[in-house]
Amino acid sequence: MAAQTYEQALAEYEASRTELYKPIGAEAIERGAALHTVAASERVDNLVKSSRDLNDVLSEAVETGDRDLRDLASLKLLAAAAVDLAVANDLFEASERPMGLATMEPERGASAILADPTIRSILDAPLQGSEMRKVQIERGALPTDPNEARSALQDEVNSSLTGIVSAAGDLSVSSMTGAVNFGLGSAQTLASGAVSEVLRHVPDAVSFALRAAARVVVEAIRKLWAAFGKDVQGKIEEQADGWLKKIWNNGALVTGLLTELYNLDALTNELTQAIANASRQSNFNDANRACSELEARYTKIKSVLDWILRGLGWLKGPLMGAIPWGPVAAYAIFVGIVGYAVYSAGDYIDAARFRSEWLDHVVGVRTVVLSNLAQAVIDAARASS
Repeated sequence: MAAQTYEQALAEYEASRTELYKPIGAEAIERGAALHTVAASERVDNLVKSSRDLNDVLSEAVETGDRDLRDLASLKLLAAAAVDLAVANDLFEASERPMGLATMEPERGASAILADPTIRSILDAPLQGSEMRKVQIERGALPTDPNEARSALQDEVNSSLTGIVSAAGDLSVSSMTGAVNFGLGSAQTLASGAVSEVLRHVPDAVSFALRAAARVVVEAIRKLWAAFGKDVQGKIEEQADGWLKKIWNNGALVTGLLTELYNLDALTNELTQAIANASRQSNFNDANRACSELEARYTKIKSVLDWILRGLGWLKGPLMGAIPWGPVAAYAIFVGIVGYAVYSAGDYIDAARFRSEWLDHVVGVRTVVLSNLAQAVIDAARASS
């Protein structure tokens, strides 16, 4: 059997999710609760399988050598993880409704997430042929005067660095706050291989809805951690767990933590000097556009991670009541959000310690600025030769 394309995997995932929300037929209900459960179980099986297949297709893309493809595949994994969490919430809530999933309200759950234009656009974009860097930005014309263009670039660099780091900080604080609100302690630990361990700790004597929801939560965790790529998951988990614990009792520490991690002052000074000393013929406006695109792309990442936090918040009651696997699952998601927020921001601004390892999904702010400024020197040398 030929490998699935992304479009095929997404279509099957959406079809199985749609089928899950259809009422169980009257004939099945009349023939008894056992048959009703079998019919629902088959639907959950199909959903979990299609969710896993979608994860496999996107995980493979994350491992490619194309930076832009890795970034887009990772963002799709995060968006699908948000949908999984919403479906899991719907499964929990459906157990208390006479007609189950068919009567779910649109204000929360999968319907709410899928109505978000950002999530919908990310999932619908083709995996091959789409480019994350082609983010549409509404902005006025850039200045043609070199001195004004130089000044505008400096402003944009400051805005991009500040905006991306601030967004990473907001996500870190939100994750820490969420973990505290869940009642998780700063001594919380991740079970080794948290994803594979969650289901093993679900007791047999739980409701069908709880077991079904647990399976879907596991798929969300798989996707969140697959977004990092296989080779770095363990290291990032260790680092992010440490960061979360460090800021647990004092969210104000986030700013200092990120400034230190990114060596932000040195990065800002390096770019300020480079812009000030650049030739008047430098590509100030091209560098300006590239920085704007990076900031806009990171805004999308933040939006999707915010949805994952929201979906996890809906699940607070069921997860914290499902000892021991529920708290482990919740903590794994909080740590994953902190890890992705911090590492992707480091990649996007091109901080020193993030340049040669970890995600490496983009050519970051530092490189796009310096390369565009250097291009003027290269062009001048070619012209004089």
